[in-house]
Amino acid sequence: MYISEGVIVDLKQFIAGAITQQTADIHLDMTGMRQDITSIQQCISGMKQDIQRLDQNMQKLDRKVDEGFASIAEILEDMNARSETHGVLLKDHDQRLTRLEQHTT
Repeated sequence: MYISEGVIVDLKQFIAGAITQQTADIHLDMTGMRQDITSIQQCISGMKQDIQRLDQNMQKLDRKVDEGFASIAEILEDMNARSETHGVLLKDHDQRLTRLEQHTT
């Protein structure tokens, strides 16, 4: 079987056209993928910034909680000291009253 030169030229042009079209489609797909990757990178960058802000807020909150607990501890220590002082005074008054009652009887 003999293929004419014209048919061979047509086949070459057809193959070249098909390859060119496929290459263009691949190029478009890759361009879309690059855009998707860029969008994903921007999202990740935004998430990193959000995480950093969240970490800073958590550190501030942690400091405030520590300060709050320290204040509560100081108040409790003061209250304990006052109650011990009042307890001694009450005990002293109780002893005095008991002595007075014993003297009057």
